[in-house]
Amino acid sequence: MKEILMSLSAIVAVISAIVFFIGLIMLFFKKSHKLGLKLISYSAITFLIGFSTCAATFTLNLH
Repeated sequence: MKEILMSLSAIVAVISAIVFFIGLIMLFFKKSHKLGLKLISYSAITFLIGFSTCAATFTLNLH
């Protein structure tokens, strides 16, 4: 169960990083400026949640 949660949160973090860059590109177009700002803010929040979940479930097996 822990591996599934970690995998899903890593996928969410990667997808939100991609959406962040799409939002940055959209900022340069006048027509989709507001949507680009929304994408950037939502993806930043989603990245923080996904990365935090991934980091919380990650364990180092050094034994």
